[in-house]
Amino acid sequence: MPSIIPIIAYVLFVGGSYVVAIHLAAPKGPRNDPRIIKSRVIRVSLVSILQYHLAQYILVGKLRVVPDNNALLQILGLKSLYSAESSKQIYNTLKLFLILFAGPVLDLVIECDFNFYSHYTSISEAIRDLLVAPLTEEFFYTSLTTGSLLAFELSKRNQEDLTSYSPALFYKDPSITRYLELSPLVFGFAHLNHGIEMYRAGHYWGQIIGVCGFQCLYTTLFGYLTNRVFVNTGNFWCCFTAHSFCNFIGFPKLTTEGGLPYKILYWGLLLAGIYGFGSMFDEVTHGKAW
Repeated sequence: MPSIIPIIAYVLFVGGSYVVAIHLAAPKGPRNDPRIIKSRVIRVSLVSILQYHLAQYILVGKLRVVPDNNALLQILGLKSLYSAESSKQIYNTLKLFLILFAGPVLDLVIECDFNFYSHYTSISEAIRDLLVAPLTEEFFYTSLTTGSLLAFELSKRNQEDLTSYSPALFYKDPSITRYLELSPLVFGFAHLNHGIEMYRAGHYWGQIIGVCGFQCLYTTLFGYLTNRVFVNTGNFWCCFTAHSFCNFIGFPKLTTEGGLPYKILYWGLLLAGIYGFGSMFDEVTHGKAW
């Protein structure tokens, strides 16, 4: 039986390489400086290409937890973006997250807050937040990280009985619960690198610990949600869509402007969104639209 230790080492290497790519010998400056954004976009794009080829070499060639490159594409969730099935899954995922953020979405509509420059100071900042960051982070911290652990589990099965190497084979499979719950810690801890930027900007240690601790907590939780989307759909693009949408919406406000009736409506939508999201999650992401 193959050992999981090399897989864990590989997963930690993948997660760490993203942070190293951003900070190693990198130019100094505020993270929203277009010069810094350009540098980081180039760096994470190049390391993403490198990590895909390393996945072929390590998972297929060395560890042999994936039989071939076609199976590797499947376990990484890299389906065709333009297939009817993939489009439906992406659409259902987006609807589900719209429900979760029903309150903040209502705020956007009421305030008509669709001005680009009220959300972003530059085009490069929007490209980073809505395209490059969700694309590369989901590739590293969902596709490669969780996908590698799922590949390890599939490698222990009779290969002749497998009809595919899709993550969706593990839909509602309790044997992988520990992977879905623990692998997001790699994503959460990766966000502790923001503490480096805060320290350079002169923030106090108490502020750095508080902000980074909160970021680590909610990004770990978000990583668990995208893991669930990944396993339910077997589709990387659904995870990317959810991540990009959540980056645009941001963390929901607990308070909002307006009179008491509107505030009650907003809070009610927050609670209803959480309930609807949780109760319909498996049904909708697994392909049964309401």
